[in-house]
Amino acid sequence: MTLRRSWAGVTAGTHSRAIINYRLTKDRHTTEMVQTAEQHSKISKRYDKLADDENMSLEQRAKFARNANCHRILARLSQVQSDRDYTIQPSSLALATAA
Repeated sequence: MTLRRSWAGVTAGTHSRAIINYRLTKDRHTTEMVQTAEQHSKISKRYDKLADDENMSLEQRAKFARNANCHRILARLSQVQSDRDYTIQPSSLALATAA
């Protein structure tokens, strides 16, 4: 008994999955997720705990450590941005009340 494949069906199924994956990826990367410095810091701590888990493989632990470092950097950047916004805002209010 010989099994026959319908390549048209495989191509159509693969194409529809590719379209769905494209839409999910497009939406995921175009939607901006704004997080505060505190949120990034909490995420970083969670990744640090996962990186310290000895039950994980070395590769997975390294990945979690990189993610923790990335979120630490994002927390610092977010904190600097919020400090800068706070510094700029009062001076602009002072100018508006003086006029």
